[in-house]
Amino acid sequence: MKINAIKPQINFGWSCETHRVIMETAIKDMPQFTPFKDKLEHFVQQPDHDDVGFLANKHFYFGEKDRPQEDAFFKLSHDKEENTEKEVLTERQGSKGLLGIFGKIMNKNAVSYMDYNGKNNAKAAYLDHIDKIDNAIEDEDTDTAIENIARACHFLQDVSQPQHIEETTTFGKAIDLKIHTDFEDFTEKNVNELAKDFNSNITERRNTLQLFQDTFKQTKETGKITRKNEPDWKEISQKQFNIAVQATKEFLENFSAQMGLNNKTKIEEEDNTAAQDT
Repeated sequence: MKINAIKPQINFGWSCETHRVIMETAIKDMPQFTPFKDKLEHFVQQPDHDDVGFLANKHFYFGEKDRPQEDAFFKLSHDKEENTEKEVLTERQGSKGLLGIFGKIMNKNAVSYMDYNGKNNAKAAYLDHIDKIDNAIEDEDTDTAIENIARACHFLQDVSQPQHIEETTTFGKAIDLKIHTDFEDFTEKNVNELAKDFNSNITERRNTLQLFQDTFKQTKETGKITRKNEPDWKEISQKQFNIAVQATKEFLENFSAQMGLNNKTKIEEEDNTAAQDT
């Protein structure tokens, strides 16, 4: 995710080019996706161009909370289970003026900073695209399915980058701007080498939600990006790149089966073999 100083947003993490290379590496040994290579590589980058302003904050995810969401300046009431999302949002907006604004900026208990509606986070965006994939597959709309598969992969890849999952505030992100940009530039500079050294891990097939949560947890274990560990950035970024590619491969494999692409590829390979034999 590239930082853009012109648009009203602060984006950190994988650059668009890194997202593209992650996708390219993932599908290298997945022939069923060869016909969709260009579309996958295009749309896996697209969320960084589409999401501006507050929407840019949905590329972050801090993990689920066991307590009600609280702001530094006021609390939200979650006592009544019948509260609708609209009612909760209205209550959140009840604190007017500067206190309300600072409350949202300083919010450290949401699943993403500036998560003003419960949907401004990577997990919500990821699940939204999965719904669109399912609907497109049901409608036999392959183009829409592939587009949303790539877009969902973007948010899955985002949580493989520790700068996307480090819980902080908007102010904290601004303060850490330099190290974010430096690590992003370092990763993009070395992305082809990272792809070359990718090491696939064999894992059990996981559903899409479990895959997201496991990717988040694996990334947590790689640790934070700091100036002290800068000499180890190559090793750290390789681990994170591997996590991103592996998660992308598993995600694609799940929907490949759902779309019947595996069977289609097998039939085409058998036809090609038969043609060569004659």
